[in-house]
Amino acid sequence: MKQTRGFRFRLEPTHDQSQSLAYLAGGCRYVYNLCLEQRLLCRDEMLPTLLDLHEKREDIARMSKEEFIEYKKQEKRRLEQQIKDNLPILHKIRSTEQSSQFTILRANVPWLAELPFSPIQNTITQDLDRAYQNFFRRAKSGLKVPGSSKNPLGFPQKRRPSKATIPFKPTDIRIMRESKKINQDSDDYFSAIRIPKMSDWINMRQDRPFPPEAKIGSARIQREPDGHWYISFVVAEEVEDPIEIANPKTIAIVRANAPHFYQSSHGLQLPNLQEHFKLRENLRKLDRRQAKLERKRKRQKAHSNNWRKNRDLIFKLQNKRTKALDSMRHQITTKLSEEFDSIIIEDYKIAETVTHRQKIHTKKVVEELKRQKQLAWNSFKLQLAYKLEWIGGSLEVLPEDGARRNQCSHCHSSKIHTRLGLMHCDNCNVELDSAYNQANNLMQDFKRLNPDMSFETTTPVAELIHG
Repeated sequence: MKQTRGFRFRLEPTHDQSQSLAYLAGGCRYVYNLCLEQRLLCRDEMLPTLLDLHEKREDIARMSKEEFIEYKKQEKRRLEQQIKDNLPILHKIRSTEQSSQFTILRANVPWLAELPFSPIQNTITQDLDRAYQNFFRRAKSGLKVPGSSKNPLGFPQKRRPSKATIPFKPTDIRIMRESKKINQDSDDYFSAIRIPKMSDWINMRQDRPFPPEAKIGSARIQREPDGHWYISFVVAEEVEDPIEIANPKTIAIVRANAPHFYQSSHGLQLPNLQEHFKLRENLRKLDRRQAKLERKRKRQKAHSNNWRKNRDLIFKLQNKRTKALDSMRHQITTKLSEEFDSIIIEDYKIAETVTHRQKIHTKKVVEELKRQKQLAWNSFKLQLAYKLEWIGGSLEVLPEDGARRNQCSHCHSSKIHTRLGLMHCDNCNVELDSAYNQANNLMQDFKRLNPDMSFETTTPVAELIHG
């Protein structure tokens, strides 16, 4: 079986190397936006080349602010009117054609000729094509981007300057020196890599080795909101096929509210490690500090030096919070995949209605909260899927059903009422945790839908992730 994994390390470039990486990322972003603009003109009678669009951008740069705003409005109205009139697509633009036009553009633009050719070509043939493929896949299946009301299907948008990403082919990145720290026999912490048209090696913090017989695939360098550069490798290796499990050890998991993220049908509440509770307390401190910075920034003049400093601090706090939650989620999914062979979850969707606690926020804040919750659940589901597949297990996803929350798991009565996270049944006088009751209903539904499947009976586990 072919197993594909990702390795992500932090880079430690010098000031000059960091400037060169930012310059290359800017070139990738410029060509990406130029190619996207050309594809949006597919209904025009005469399709301009990339060189024509570049020269047009130079003319636009000489416009005044008022002329530029008026031009953008007219161009937006013209493209929207073409879609409303249902005009046919006259030009089918492919990445191969744009790649050949980029060669001509590069020969006529000196600053593009100074940049490596391969990363910018990969931006056209990989990133832009993948963005359109994802859009058509969502449009065909009806899926939507979480928390995006203006662009629910995720149509490709122009990249902002904050989107600093550089795609590389397998042959572009060369590992010149590996860290000796990964073998625990030296204090040499850094590895070194070389990328095209970069004079010196770039130090890389490599804390774990690559598998000995693995094949390193594509790589991508990206700048995070905290200002640091990271490199991601796609590594593929051949492993033995997992053994089929006759009586899988099964558990059902649902999403729960604070202080626990997930609740299982075995009475297991996740996370329950002591270090995870410390993490929750640290996250609360980060949220309070971020709220204080937000209030302070509102009193400052927009785009002033202090305003920008506070904005950068907020980005760093958000990035730190995201990384901490991702690390905890990986620990939880790894432990679950080691203890259980089959896991049952719901195809959870964030409710479109605004709860009473969210009414104090603006619509933009509510959409961002929904997007973060949906992405967190999607990441949890994705990690469980591939980790169980590696060991021969399976992830069973049932459609979301509101009856599981409004029904007692003991007597199946709907005469229940919920308060402060507890479910009380008036029929059998049972009081359970609401999420635990929902997980039990989820397990019972799966057994009813799969009567021929055999399960290993297990007792409720309360101390699975301890120690």
